[in-house]
Amino acid sequence: NNMCSFCIVPYVRGRERSRDPESILGEIDALARQGVKEVTLLGQNVNSYCYLGGESGGRSKGGAEGFDAYADGFTSVYKPQRGGFTFARLLDAAAGAHPEITFRATSPHPKDFGDDVLEVVARHPNVGRMLHLPAQSGSSRMLERMRRGYTREAYDSLVVRARAALPGLEISSDFIAGFCGETEDDHALTVDLIERTGYASAFLFAYSRRDKTHAARKYEDDVPASDKQRRLEEIIAAYRRGEELQRAREVGRVHLALVEGDGNKEGELWARSNTNRGIRIPKELAVAPSLGALRGGSAMGAANGPERVQVRPGDYVATVVLNDRLVGMPLAVSSVRE
Repeated sequence: NNMCSFCIVPYVRGRERSRDPESILGEIDALARQGVKEVTLLGQNVNSYCYLGGESGGRSKGGAEGFDAYADGFTSVYKPQRGGFTFARLLDAAAGAHPEITFRATSPHPKDFGDDVLEVVARHPNVGRMLHLPAQSGSSRMLERMRRGYTREAYDSLVVRARAALPGLEISSDFIAGFCGETEDDHALTVDLIERTGYASAFLFAYSRRDKTHAARKYEDDVPASDKQRRLEEIIAAYRRGEELQRAREVGRVHLALVEGDGNKEGELWARSNTNRGIRIPKELAVAPSLGALRGGSAMGAANGPERVQVRPGDYVATVVLNDRLVGMPLAVSSVRE
């Protein structure tokens, strides 16, 4: 439903459709019985989910009154759906029913990260502390041409509110270099936004015209290819500088990480933190069976004592980050609730 001027998705996918929440929650129940430890809610755009088919009973009955408001300062080109079963309610129901499953969601639109969604994420420790906030540009003038429905100031304010509500939050984003009519001043504002925000990950592209879109019909693709490429390289460099600082701040931080399987190197396992950071941990190291056992003595004593367990894929592991390459040392097998 979001008709951004550069985007072909609405013309390919059609209007948004929201599934009956009971069918989604039932599918999650089935996955939980199979031992699944991570579920990703998927949609375009996922956080604009709003089921209007009426109450379907069970966990989707009652509660909030449906759509309240977009994030402050955000608008849309379409009339919002009201009175339905919202994304915040769906996420709340799923995370509450399965406290040992980590829930993530993609791909969102920043306008739909209202206070109701931030409150649900804050309330449930099993909801990932990584928000994807695609900005596309740091220039309000370009955001208007892109038909994004917000200004630079509104986006900055959302970042501040999200980080205040969710300590330790990581943010990812999307940016386009060289969109129609972009000037050097507009580009500099995008570099500034990337540097000021500090993204954990980002998808960065040079603008490429898509037939049938608003931009293809209304704007001239007037930024030379050489300028697009240079600007793309500059926003990549700005992102990498910030990402390096983000990784440096990870050193010494303890994460609850879900072990996914073997790492790229022999003798390593690959684990993913609640903030969606990939962490490499030793494969053969035995650790304390719980945080409680770890707290009963010194970390080294608990890990080397008589009660030790081998870390396996599917385990939640309390892990301390050792360096900015995100190599970690597992301390104990744990759980979300522990």
